[in-house]
Amino acid sequence: MDRNAFHTLVLLTKDVGGLTDSKSMSSSEKLAMFLNILAHHEKNRSIKVDYIRSGWSVSQAFNECLSAILKLAPLLLVNPKPVLEDEIEDRWKWFEGCLGALDGTYIPIRVPIQHKPRYRTRKGEIATNVLGVCDRNLNFTYVLPGWEGSAADGRVLRDAIVRRNGLKIHEGNYYLCDGGYTNGKGFLSPYRGYRYWLKDWRGDNPSPRCKEELFNMRHARARNVIERAFGLLKGRWGILRSSSWYSVKIHNRIISACCLIHNFIRREMEVDPLDIDIEEQMEYQHENIDVIESSEEWTTWRDELAQSIGDNGTFRPGHLMELERYIHKYHPRSGLKGEPHIRNKMRYWKRCYGSIALLKTRSGLGFQYSDGTIIVDDPKHWIDFIKIDPLAKKMNTKKWPLFKDWEEIFGKDRATGEFAEGPLDATEEIQKSQAPQHSNDMSLGFLIDVDLDDDDEEEENAYHNSKIGTEEAENATGQDEFATAEDFTEPSSFTGAENVTGPSVFNEGENVAGSENEHAGSRKGHKQGEYSKRSSSNVNEKEKSKKRKKIVEDDSETFLKGMMEVMKNFTESQDKRIGSLIEKMGDRDRSDVRGQVYSILESPAFELYTTEQRIKAAMILCKDDKKMELFLRMGEHDRQTMMWMAVHDKL
Repeated sequence: MDRNAFHTLVLLTKDVGGLTDSKSMSSSEKLAMFLNILAHHEKNRSIKVDYIRSGWSVSQAFNECLSAILKLAPLLLVNPKPVLEDEIEDRWKWFEGCLGALDGTYIPIRVPIQHKPRYRTRKGEIATNVLGVCDRNLNFTYVLPGWEGSAADGRVLRDAIVRRNGLKIHEGNYYLCDGGYTNGKGFLSPYRGYRYWLKDWRGDNPSPRCKEELFNMRHARARNVIERAFGLLKGRWGILRSSSWYSVKIHNRIISACCLIHNFIRREMEVDPLDIDIEEQMEYQHENIDVIESSEEWTTWRDELAQSIGDNGTFRPGHLMELERYIHKYHPRSGLKGEPHIRNKMRYWKRCYGSIALLKTRSGLGFQYSDGTIIVDDPKHWIDFIKIDPLAKKMNTKKWPLFKDWEEIFGKDRATGEFAEGPLDATEEIQKSQAPQHSNDMSLGFLIDVDLDDDDEEEENAYHNSKIGTEEAENATGQDEFATAEDFTEPSSFTGAENVTGPSVFNEGENVAGSENEHAGSRKGHKQGEYSKRSSSNVNEKEKSKKRKKIVEDDSETFLKGMMEVMKNFTESQDKRIGSLIEKMGDRDRSDVRGQVYSILESPAFELYTTEQRIKAAMILCKDDKKMELFLRMGEHDRQTMMWMAVHDKL
């Protein structure tokens, strides 16, 4: 980043992001420290030495800059433009309506040890799966960091398109993606089973042999922009190349900030110094092995790999054989084997657990542990959920009593995406956290609005005016007393001494007596004036304190009235909510009882009756709760009698 771009970024963060100069640190210095940490992955200890600041100041400046950069997301995220029909660029002219490309990338992260199984990738690294979407000019149009490394790319994409501030694709437009994604509306993936990657076209047979390979070659050339964008991003910001000690939430926001500044640099600078072909650069960096020898480093790496394979938070190798041996021991006639019976059953359980765990995080859906049923408050919420997880279409009609056991078996390894957060989502959360929090003096946790009448406002103003007047009177009294003491002290200490001492030595005693009488008279006059001022001020203070006490009592009464009104409204709303919940519980209980009645009527004991007669009897019994309870408590013979009465309209 050159100087012009840096100064422009400073102005943006101050005007839009809300970054301010502190008493001892300017916005430019804060932003310089922030960029230094991101670019070189510097620690707090190094930055405070380089900039001669305390560790607290560095941390505070970093958080302020991070919030300011995230607030620029609406300005820095690029709005993609589709490829037009008359496109002349050879790489993109084949894909009319294309907006760009998308893919996922792994960024190292440091997480607590109990969460490592969820963040372990297929390569054995602890990382977060970041979804990146870019246009033809390597500018990011959307980014979603925060998903665990074990989550598949397709699952992250499904979450991105249903978010409120998620990835939006208009009809007729699409993004290029690799074979890891589904080839569907809005996402164009290559043909599977044919050559695709650019390195496959180098060598002895570079020409495509069929239309599928020709499509894959042109698709790979165009989709390569997202790989280059990720290469530029990680090459520019050192903090993305290794794990840091920041929390998971802050680390994900750092990823979003790096993408936003990446867009800013490409917009403000005519030539990006890192804008080179990443694939060619990587090709020349490869080193070949030319010697075979023992290595302590390689031995250590092998031991760490063996440890990760043996204890990676999942089922250990050979678990299917142990389960098969256990089943043959206690159920010898079952004939079940590890492959394919047990493995397929475990896959089915894992898929069902993932669907229920996902719906528990959705609004309007829930799970009841007591009977293992799925709760759907609104059918619309269930329809939206089916769009995310189509395999869960009929799960709400069944009961899942084993879910609690599934949580213990599969819960530690299941990626949840609880920390997934896009730049716009982070901006909204930051603005909510920075909004002024209103509360009353009693810390009730909610705002109490007390509407004052005109008389109350006048009394309140009178109270404040009287308070100000009292303070002024006290100050004036203090000044008068100080002045009085000054006037009294000076003549007695200096003038009086001269009059007493001088005349007693050089003059007659009459002057001494006269001066003493004059001073005594002046003292008496000063004391009388002081007493009169004090008595009048005491009277005024008593009257004002009475008035102030009355006003405080009125304010307290008004506050209590307002608080009682708020508590009344809160209680009424809670009563309505509890009432609706009780009604829902009652409806669910009735539905269970009806289900028992239906199951009894479908039993072989009533097979003599036709289907129409069973339906008629069920409708009559289910209309009245007392009839249903009576029918369930009866014996077999009495139920037959009641069934006959219901069929012949005698019930």
